Amino acid sequence: MIVCSTPASLLLASWVVALLGIGAGAPPWASVLAACLVFVGLAGLSYSAPAPSGTMWTGAFLFVCLLAGLLRILWPVCVPPAVPSVREIEGVVSLERKWGYAHVILVDSASGRFLIRVPPSRTASEGSLVSVTGRAVPLPSPDVRKRDRSRVVQFREDVFWRARGVVAEFVPSSVEETGMSSWTFSSLRTELRRRIVSAMPARMQAYLLAAWVGVKDPELQEDHARWGTAHLLAVSGFHVGIAVAAFMLFLRPVARRLPRLFPAVFHEGGALFTSVAASVVLWAYVGLTGAAASALRAALMVQVILAGQALGRPAKPVNSVCVAACALLLWNPWQFWDLGWRLSVVAALTLAALADLRGVRGVFVSGPVVWVATYPLVAASFGTVPVVGLLLNFVAIPAFSLIFPLISLLAAPGLSGLPGGVVAASLGERILTLWEGFAEATASFIPGTVSWSILGAGGAAIVFLTLMGRGMALSIRRSLFMGILGALVLFELF
Repeated sequence: MIVCSTPASLLLASWVVALLGIGAGAPPWASVLAACLVFVGLAGLSYSAPAPSGTMWTGAFLFVCLLAGLLRILWPVCVPPAVPSVREIEGVVSLERKWGYAHVILVDSASGRFLIRVPPSRTASEGSLVSVTGRAVPLPSPDVRKRDRSRVVQFREDVFWRARGVVAEFVPSSVEETGMSSWTFSSLRTELRRRIVSAMPARMQAYLLAAWVGVKDPELQEDHARWGTAHLLAVSGFHVGIAVAAFMLFLRPVARRLPRLFPAVFHEGGALFTSVAASVVLWAYVGLTGAAASALRAALMVQVILAGQALGRPAKPVNSVCVAACALLLWNPWQFWDLGWRLSVVAALTLAALADLRGVRGVFVSGPVVWVATYPLVAASFGTVPVVGLLLNFVAIPAFSLIFPLISLLAAPGLSGLPGGVVAASLGERILTLWEGFAEATASFIPGTVSWSILGAGGAAIVFLTLMGRGMALSIRRSLFMGILGALVLFELF
């Protein structure tokens, strides 16, 4: 039963339906009722006699968690916080990026996180301490007159910034830098960004900035969007997994020696030490890259797995992803409308449901299935999806699992000022040039795109939800039934 095997999936599915209802304009009571019906329906769909002992108590506890979670999630969405009445703020710049013809900075202050638009000549680097005078105003509302008819889902700037923890926009009359914060992720990110820009050639710059500090080069992003591999530039489970796996590979010889050197402390073969050390590296990497929603989801999922290894309780992949997704919704419900959160959760759930496929078969099946599962979201947001991504991702994912660590090693001498840094960086530049030439040639042979359609999106939703049913240990018939019924519910609320 789902109540016992993947309990977090019950909560996630119910909360998602409630948030979809709010997004569709349904009143809160109707959204809560729909969430409760989904919870009871999924629990009933997975019922099989005789039920394991304690199932009723577990189900009752989960239902209480469902109601408490709905209160926590729906309250800030239905009753947004009031705009702080402040005329001056002091804080740390946590994000700086180009936004249209201007720049925006996010300032973390005692009154909350504020969005500030500044001209390029007055922008402040991440990690800077600033003092800003002006006035706080509500975040910009969507302009219905500027709808992009090629997109099913319209971009909402207010939701985009709320998903990043912004409470209001601050219109500045003056912005003054008062210093630089020390030993914060923002200041470290600024220093690393400066070194990459000053020491690395063009392609190495673009890829390292994306992988290490979460900054995307617009031209490179456009190229990867055309190739259907834009996910390689967004810090997500792929990058988090590479970072943790590389560290654990480096740490393995040390962990094997620790029980022999300190048997009283490391009596479990060093598993606890490895998990704790990997957790530190995991969260340090996520913080350094800007803690995007996709990275946080991946980090929480990996953390659940590491905790399970340390405690001797292997985690179930689908339930681990659902735990991470639920935790992020409880932390900030607005992340539900963030495209990065949705894509990362759908892709991670798909891969988790296919976790039993290993080796070459897993590599060849996972890519196309993830492409199909994420197609409705990508096409609805961007208008079209490049078909070449189906083919290129067969090669891109395994290739970049080697390319990213390799170019990071080749960049280390140049970033550290060691001899041979220029030669090593040139080799990395050559590797990236070869990849881009291959991707461009492949895209020229398969130039087509797929637009959003109700039949295609419906089929993709059925495939994804059926896979989820199998990942929740449902039978094939029940999984298919859940897929068809769930697709109808999604299209009613979407």
